[in-house]
Amino acid sequence: MFRLTDPSLPSAANIPPSGQTHSPVSKGALSLVPEMLQSGLSPGRRLHDTASPDRAMALAWAAIAALAVVDLIWFPFSRLTLASNTAWVLCKVTLAVAGCACIAPVVRYRLAADRSAASRLVGRMAGSFDLLVVAAAVVLSLCIFGTMFSYLATSPGLPLLDSRLAAMDRSLGIDWLRLVAMANSNRTVSAALVLAYRSTLPLVLATGVILALFNDRIRLAEFLAILALSSLLGEILMAFIPAAGAYAYYAPAREIFSNFTGAGGLAHLQTFSSLRHDAAPVLDFTKLVGLVSFPSFHTVWAIVTAYAFRKLRLLFWPVAVLNALVIVSTLPEGGHHFADVIAGFVLAALSIAVVRAVSESPRPRQALDWPPRSAVEASEG
Repeated sequence: MFRLTDPSLPSAANIPPSGQTHSPVSKGALSLVPEMLQSGLSPGRRLHDTASPDRAMALAWAAIAALAVVDLIWFPFSRLTLASNTAWVLCKVTLAVAGCACIAPVVRYRLAADRSAASRLVGRMAGSFDLLVVAAAVVLSLCIFGTMFSYLATSPGLPLLDSRLAAMDRSLGIDWLRLVAMANSNRTVSAALVLAYRSTLPLVLATGVILALFNDRIRLAEFLAILALSSLLGEILMAFIPAAGAYAYYAPAREIFSNFTGAGGLAHLQTFSSLRHDAAPVLDFTKLVGLVSFPSFHTVWAIVTAYAFRKLRLLFWPVAVLNALVIVSTLPEGGHHFADVIAGFVLAALSIAVVRAVSESPRPRQALDWPPRSAVEASEG
């Protein structure tokens, strides 16, 4: 359990009863290990977080609720139709998450009176699993409501603004076709960029899992809030700045990007065209396609995941290097305009700043418990 109070400092909770002494490897010493792994600091320099996970999670769910409300209001007035299996798919997802959410409370109840070492270990595992369920609920909700929003925003068929985005690139001295050709000229470079681009979503999911396994409620809540807020703001931007992407705009010859799959910039075009031109386009939650070109969500996710690992020094630099490649890959593999990448940088920075401002706690030494701790976990604090 991660608390903002320092168990290594003298306090009533840390002073053993009279006649008893701590063993050489005491509970207090063991409790430092995960926090030291997170911060990369020695015990004397550990960081006291001041963020409130409750506020961050409230912001995350508020962003998801905003997407859901807009979807529900907009859908009846759109041409979009739902696949016949939609109700069953959503029901399965809901039941799976609800079922998993019941596991940790049951474990807490069963271990409430058990003070053994085994029960403490199981209690920690239940706490991490609880966080995983919350993270899964947030990510799945964003997938459902965020994707539906992007489909709804694409269906009106508004004029595309790729020409303006390309003009912005040129004004910055960016020649998209030349950059793609340069990256394509080296097979090693192009292969590395393709792999980096494909790593983005797995890395986002792995970030949530790692933070949950470390039982880091504060940074996991912050990470989920940033994801949710950036998704909401990004979807709004794509609704007002519709774009098909650089591959659709430039239509380069295949030899220019022969070492790239172009999946990020080409795979969505059939669905994109169907939503814009078909009389009754279909949304199938089992065949979701990313439609957002502006801003670049791969850029947003690359920055957000690197930021989430900022206190895990052993992981931060490998993740930062990988995500730097992800950002570079958004042009040749993702088919983004450079303006999309700039917008992704701004969106990520803005989301991080807002979440930090909202979640800052006025009581930095207060122990924060989110989700509620079990009696077993509480006994370790």
